[in-house]
Amino acid sequence: MDISNMILSNLKGKALEQIASKVGGDSATTKAIAGKALPMILGQLSKNAQSEKGAEDLNNALNDHLGESKIDVEDGKNILGHIFGGSDKAVAEVAKASGQSEEQTSGVMGALSSVIMETLGDQKKAAGWFGAQDLMKMLSGTGKDSNIMGMMMDQDGDGDFDSKDAMSFGMGWIKKKLLEKK
Repeated sequence: MDISNMILSNLKGKALEQIASKVGGDSATTKAIAGKALPMILGQLSKNAQSEKGAEDLNNALNDHLGESKIDVEDGKNILGHIFGGSDKAVAEVAKASGQSEEQTSGVMGALSSVIMETLGDQKKAAGWFGAQDLMKMLSGTGKDSNIMGMMMDQDGDGDFDSKDAMSFGMGWIKKKLLEKK
């Protein structure tokens, strides 16, 4: 199972309700924001992990979060800041795309970041030997050092994978997986 499916599995059911209650929203709003935010966050994590330093920094952060099993919005906002280099641009883009306030969007994205770190931490713990190189491979979606996923996700052909590419690439898939009614 790839990392996106693992995270979506962690988000179904009670987790989305917990996020909604922690950020003072409802499940429908939380799903709408999550559907737009998740591909952007995972895309940026993948991009960050393509450098050895970025992968090592993320791996060290996972060491700090091993064994955590909680949705921590404030810690998640700090994680989100690290993922996007302190920029609030991603929050603003997701808020605009979802039609929600930046405050609400920031809370949901923070909570999602917390869930993502928990999921990656679980994978690290399960592997036992998980290091920066393994993290680079997992986030790139390949078993090789090349970033095939990143090349495929460059939707506008400008040679880089940015937040617009992430949103464009992931919207259909995330909508299908996260927002489908059971």
